[in-house]
Order: sequence, then C-alpha cells, then structure tokens
Amino acid sequence: MEYYQTQRRGALKRTMNESEQQIRERTDELVRINRALQEENAERERAEEALKRFQFSMEHAPDAVFFMTRNAGFSYVNEQACRSLGYTREELLSLKLWDIDPIYPKERWERIWAQHQEEQVGSVHLETLHRRKDGTVFPVEVSAEHLWLRNDEFHVAFVRDISQRKHGEEAVKEAEMRLRLALQAGRIGTWDWNMRTGQIVWSRGHEELWGMSPGTFKGTFEEFEMRIHPEDREGLNRLLAEAVAERRTYHHQFRIIRPDGSIHWIAGQGEPFFDDTGHPVRMIGVVRDITEQRRAEEEVSLLQTILLAVGESPNLSTALCVVMEKICEATGWEIGQAWIPQPDGKTLVCSPVWYRRGPHFEKLRWMSREMILPAGEGLPGSAFASRQPVWVRDLSQAKNCSRAPVAAEVGLKSGFAVPVLADNQVMAVLEWYISESREEDERLIRLVSTLASQLGVAIGRKRSEEALSAEKERLAVTLRSIGDGVIATDTEGKIVLMNRVAEGLTGTVQEEAVGRPLGQVFSTIDEKSREPLENPVSRVLETGARVSPANQTILISRDGTERIIADSAAPIRDKQGEIIGVVLVFRNITDEKKKEEDLLRMSKLEAIGLLAGGIAHDFNNILTAILGNLSLIKAEMGAAHPLFQQVKEAENASLRARDLSQQLLTFSKGGAPIKKTLFVQQLLKQSIEFALRGSNVHAAFFISDELWPVDVDEGQISQVLHNLVINAQQAMPEGGALHVRAENYIASGIEKRLPIPSGQYILISVRDFGIGIKKEHFDKIFDPYFTTKQKGSGFGLSTSYSIIKKHEGHMTVDSELGKGSTFSIYLPASSKEVEPPAAVETPLRGKGKILVMDDAKAVREVAGKMLHFLGYEVGFSEDGNEAIARYREARESGRPFDLVIMDLTIPGELGGREAIQKLIEIDPDVKALVSSGYSDDPIMADYTKYGFKGMLAKPYKMEELSKVLRKVIAGKK
Repeated sequence: MEYYQTQRRGALKRTMNESEQQIRERTDELVRINRALQEENAERERAEEALKRFQFSMEHAPDAVFFMTRNAGFSYVNEQACRSLGYTREELLSLKLWDIDPIYPKERWERIWAQHQEEQVGSVHLETLHRRKDGTVFPVEVSAEHLWLRNDEFHVAFVRDISQRKHGEEAVKEAEMRLRLALQAGRIGTWDWNMRTGQIVWSRGHEELWGMSPGTFKGTFEEFEMRIHPEDREGLNRLLAEAVAERRTYHHQFRIIRPDGSIHWIAGQGEPFFDDTGHPVRMIGVVRDITEQRRAEEEVSLLQTILLAVGESPNLSTALCVVMEKICEATGWEIGQAWIPQPDGKTLVCSPVWYRRGPHFEKLRWMSREMILPAGEGLPGSAFASRQPVWVRDLSQAKNCSRAPVAAEVGLKSGFAVPVLADNQVMAVLEWYISESREEDERLIRLVSTLASQLGVAIGRKRSEEALSAEKERLAVTLRSIGDGVIATDTEGKIVLMNRVAEGLTGTVQEEAVGRPLGQVFSTIDEKSREPLENPVSRVLETGARVSPANQTILISRDGTERIIADSAAPIRDKQGEIIGVVLVFRNITDEKKKEEDLLRMSKLEAIGLLAGGIAHDFNNILTAILGNLSLIKAEMGAAHPLFQQVKEAENASLRARDLSQQLLTFSKGGAPIKKTLFVQQLLKQSIEFALRGSNVHAAFFISDELWPVDVDEGQISQVLHNLVINAQQAMPEGGALHVRAENYIASGIEKRLPIPSGQYILISVRDFGIGIKKEHFDKIFDPYFTTKQKGSGFGLSTSYSIIKKHEGHMTVDSELGKGSTFSIYLPASSKEVEPPAAVETPLRGKGKILVMDDAKAVREVAGKMLHFLGYEVGFSEDGNEAIARYREARESGRPFDLVIMDLTIPGELGGREAIQKLIEIDPDVKALVSSGYSDDPIMADYTKYGFKGMLAKPYKMEELSKVLRKVIAGKK
C-alpha cells in the first residue's frame, strides 16, 4: 500500500514536474512571441516614421520628384512636380512620361528601360524639356536612378527647372558675342601676361591692332617690348612696375611701330594679380587703338589754337603768319608762304609773312617776294584761279611754275596750296613745301581747308564788324584825336558826352558822368584866389554866347589832383539856330606852365653855373699862386723855423679853399669823377657834420670798421651827401636824428630791385624820421625838376643820382608816410690798395727843361719859381700858339723841352686841348701835363685819351708838382 502510495506520489511528482516544464516552455514561447510582436511593432513604427519622413522630404523637396513604372506611368509625384507642371496630383498620376516630356516618346522610354534592366546604364543625368498643362515648354535638368523594392521595379527621377540658368547662359553668350563684336568694332584687344614665365597671350584683335598676321606673335614680353616706340619704352615699363608695386590698375597711352613702319597710338590698361604669398603672377588687360582719336584731338586742338591766335591777331599779316607757323610745326612741312591778291583781282604778291625751318631756303624766299603771280601761275596761282586746294607730288614736273627750278635747287619735292575765301572772294592763298616726295594727303588737305574756311569766316566777320563800326569810328575819331578835353551837355546842363581826355582830366568815365550835372564832374577854382568858379555851361545857357574865363583855371580831379587848364564853352545850335546844348573844351596847361617856370629856373641856374665855374676857375688860379708861394716859403724855412707851423696852417686853409672851389665846379657842371682809392669813413663824417652845422638835426653814425675801399671822387661824393642832408633837414623842420650807416654788401646779381652786377659793394644809408614820401612819387623822386617841396628846384636828388651812376653805383629810396625816408647808396668796392698818407711830404728835385703854358701871369710866375727851386730849367708861353712855336724852335735848336705843362682853357686863344694835337704832330713822343682850374673837366679825368701823359689840378703844392714831374719825365705810371 505504502508502495503504491509511494509510486503514486512519485508518478504525481513526475507529472507535476512535466507540467511545470511544459508551463515554463510555453511561457518562454509566449515571451518570445510577445518580444517578436513588440519588435515587429517597433519595426512597423520605425518604417511608418521613415515613411513619414520620406513623404515629408519628398513633399518639401525643391525639385520635382517622379516615381515611374515600367509602362512609363507615375506611381508617385510630389507637390513640386504638380506645381511645376500645373496639374493636380490625381491628373498627373494618370499621365504617361511622354505626356509631359516631348523628347521622350514611348519607343525611346522602352529602350531606356531595357538598358536599365540589363544594367547597361546606372544613374542618368541629362537635360530635357517639360511641357506644362497650359502647353508651355521649359528646360529641366534630370537626375534619375533605376531601383528595385521587393518585387517592385521602378524609376526615380529628380527634376529641376533650369529656365533661369538657361536664360543666364544665353545672356552670357549674348554678352560674350556683343563684347566680341564691340572689341572688333572698337579695335580693342585683350592680353594675359604670365609674369613668372614672361609669356603673353594675345587675342586676335590684339594682333590686328599691332598690324600682325594671326598667329605670328611669339608670345614673349621681349617681342611685345620691341614693338613699343623707343621713346615710350622706359615710361611704359616704369608704369607697369609701379602698378605691380602699388597693387593698382595701370593706365597709359603709348606709341607702337607696326611691321610696315607706321606709328600708331595705343591706350592700354591692366590689372595685376598675386598669389597667396603676395608675389605677382599675372597681369590681364586690354589695349585700344586711339590713333584716329589722337589725330582728331590734335587737329581740333590745332584748329582751336590757330583760330584763337587769329582772333587775337591785330591784322591779316599776323594772322597768316600764325597759321603757317602752326601748320608747319604740327605737320612737319618746312616752308610756308602767304600770297595776297592785288587790287586788280588778277594777280598775287607774296606777303612778307614767311615761315621756314632752315636757312637754305632764303633763295626761294627772295625770289617769291619779288614776283607777281598771275592767276594759274604756280601752286598759288592755280589755287587762286580754281578756288580749290592744289597738290603737287613732284615739283620738278609742275607745269607753268617759274619757281620750280629754284625749289628743286634747294631740295624741295612736294607742295600744296589752299585758298582762303571770305564772302566768295579769295582773301589769301597759303602754300607749303617739303623736301620729301609725298602723295596727296586728303586728311591734311581737309584739315587745312577747314582751317582756311574758318580763317575766311573770321576775316569776313572782322571786315563786317569793321564796316559796321567804320561810320561810328569816323564820327568819334575827331573827339578821340583832339588833345583837349571835350564835354557836351544838354540844355539842363547835364552831361551827354565826354571824350577820353576829359575822362582822364576829371577822373570820371563817361558811363558814370552821363546824366549828371556838369558841376559834379567838372570842379574848378580860380588859380590866384582859389575861390570856386562859376559853371561855364550855365553862363553860356544864360547868355547864348561863347565864354572864356579871363584868369587861368585850376581843375580839381576826382582823386584831388589839381591841374591848370585853359577852358572855353560855346553853345550847340540846331539848324534853326536854337540852343540844344553846350560844348565845353578844356586843355591841361600844367606842363606848359611848369616848362615856363623850368626854363626861367634853368636860365637862372645856367647863369649861376657859368658864374660859379668862372669864379672857381679864377679862384683856382689865385689859389695856385697862393699855395705855390706858401710851398716855396715852407721849403725855404724848413720844419725848424718858428713860423713853419703858421705857414703850414695857411697852406691847409688854401687846401680847404680848393675843396670849396671843387664844390663850385661840381655844382656848375657835374662832370666826370676824378677818382682815387680811399676808405669813406672819414669822408662820411666830415661831409655829414659839415652839412649839419648850425642845424637842429644831429647825426648818429653806425659805420663798420671793416669797410672795403672804393674808387670815388671825394668832392662829388661829398656833394651827394650834402644833398641828402639838405633833403633830410627839409623833411624834419622840427629837427631830430639822422642815422648814417655804412657796411659791406655783396650783390648776387639777381636782385630785382637792384640793377647792379654781382660783386662787392659798400652800402651807405642815410635815414631821416620826417614826413616821408608818397609811393606814387617813388618813380619820379630822382627825375630832374621833380620836387614835393614848396621851395626847391628839384635838382639835388637828380644830381646825386647822376653822380652815383657815374661811379657805376646805384641809389634807391624807401619811405613811409609819417615815418621817414631812407636813401641807400651802393658803391663798387675797389681791389686797389689805399695809399697811406705821407707823414711829411718833401719836394722831389729833378733835372730837365720844362715849358709852362698859362694865360695867368701869377700862375706862370709861381710855377716858374717852384720849378727853379726843384732844379728845372723853365720856359714860358701865354697861349697854345706861342707854346707850339717855342716847342718847335727848341726842338730844332737841339735843346728840346723835356715836358710841357699846359693850361686847359685860355679864353680867346688856343688852349691845351687843341695845342697838344699840334705838338704831337711835331713830336709824337711829346710829354705834356694838362693843368686846369676846371678839375672836373672830362679831359682831366681821362687825359691819356687826348694825348697827355699826366694831370695837374689847380691849385697845387710844390710837393704835388714835383711828384707828377718825376713820374712823367721818368716814364713811370
């Protein structure tokens, strides 16, 4: 029992175990099934999500998408496909491929499908056409793939509308075509220069511009450069280098030489390009032939220049000269001549106008100037007769041309002539020649003919204007020619006309004066009383008679200038005798009055000058006796004598009297300076201080210690300083300071205000602090008779200016009203050594026989005593004739005179100037001294010119006499 129970429990346990095993296995199977179901659901969801994404992508794709079946139907199309073709989705899905693509009929589609099945074709990229629902066709780009999905086989195509791109490509092609045509029409070429290799790629148009056959350019920079005109190569290379260095586009115009030798102008530009390292790698640019443009511009410029010059030319001759010169310069023709019709209208004469580029054409010029050409003779005559341009290539073959042999002789080959017409009349004929044979140049003929036409128009216009204005000019010429001022008024006394003289005298132009009362323009006062005068026009209108003021009238100009005038007024009457106005005529007689006063002053000055000269001459003769005797006394006494000093002082006083005499002579004549080398410090101080004695003006000196020496006439320079001091005193009536400066000055020779050569000068300036000088008087301040003083002759500054000029110097003035004036004197510095004054002068004794010629007995006697004292034998004569006789007699006797002292001037008898010439005829080696009291005489300054060997100015001391004698007799210079 228990056994069976055990067995049952065992069987039950096994059964239970098997059931549990089956349950576990079933559970695992259910879990697997559930997991598989979950994975299947997830895969389905993923597929649905992918499908949604695919559908979203397809629907929003920018391109049209087509799924095509084997029979060319559509299984799927996206929204873009519907929009691009204009169908609904249902309509499009019912169509076939050839319904929308006219290029793919059924036969072509079946062939393409078969190729895909055989895997002969994979992806396809092509361009085709699509047709919209409305029938319009547009280009599309198609990318297609042949696919299999499970058992389904289909064709997927992505389609893009390329209408805009096609339009752009067409536009580019059209632009390229237009550019190509434009480059050809504009004669423009392109180039690409590889800067690393030096190779250049030219367009065909570029080769044509250079005159080269297509394909003949070797493509090297050297060949390109060789084609450039030699004068332009350096400039072009420099611009190319600058464009690369500055990374900019270059623009330039240059000349090229074509293979046929012709020269053309080219305008080029280029842009450089660089690699990543900044190195230039290439330059691309264009070139354009601007030869015609340049020629046209040059021709227009030439025409404008010539017409402008012609318009400004005062006459026809000048205008024609301008035309020929400009044409020759612009075209290279060597000769230009102008021919003018004679009054008979049948012949031509050569105008003096002539332009040539070589002296060897003179023979043709003179032959032309002496000829009268009839119509038809030579180039000018042919152009004159035909009124058309005439061209001759070979002058030696020219018919009816008498000048052809001469033209051939001077080497001329070709010529042409052009008539200048105005109002259908030949005004001139212009002709040109050249020494080379030239074929007829239509362009040149057209240019010159145009010029001649314009010249004719200008001449005709000028003649018309002259004709129109001739009558008016004839009416006004009388008023313009009259040297008197003329003013015409109406019956109300208002101005209706003024001539130029009246404008100048009143200071008012006619445009301002017309319509104004006469009194507002013509303001006068009485010369003596300076009271306003009655209006002469009013008196004429009141009395109806001519009016001439008894006293001379002063006219006050608009600027305040006063002029003395003589005036008269008379009525203007019409044919019926009625007064319709008044004419006032007036004349400036200020200069006449001034001349009258100047003549009176000059006569007085001449009289005073003659008196001063005569006094100085006689005074010097007296001083010669005094000074000579004092010299003798001093020599006899010796320095130890108790009265020696008194005699020396008397001698010094005589010397000062000599200086006074010299000033009288300078005043009387202002002759040539007798110069000596000195330093001016002492002369400045002595002259200025002497002139200021008794004055309320005091001098302040600023004199350099390093002044260079000068060659001057002490007396004349002293007079200049004296005149400047007088001028300063008059400018400072209340007194004041006078600043005197002296310093060295180096002139460069380029100072505009100093017309003096470059070199060393001393500059002396005298400055006052007076009333000053008006600027308008600066140019007149050194003129004779000019003065702004109430008193004074106006000779002081002019004399001073003349003296400085004779010293080869210059004098200037600077002034400012109310602040004073500065007079500056520039004197050339001397390179000579200044002789130091001898401490004690002693007479130099000598030997010889001397003839003294002088009309003054006292001079002869004192000269004889001094000469005897010095050891000389002396003879005397009173005039030149006696001196000549005595000299000849002594020479013939074998005891000639060694030296002759000759007085320069002997009243009524033969003087030294004439006598020396007679003596030279007797003895060419005669030694003579000229002696005169007129020490400023030109003969005294340049005695050698007249045959004298030395000069002795009266009065003189024995020491001076002995020194001159020793020098002349011994032959020393």
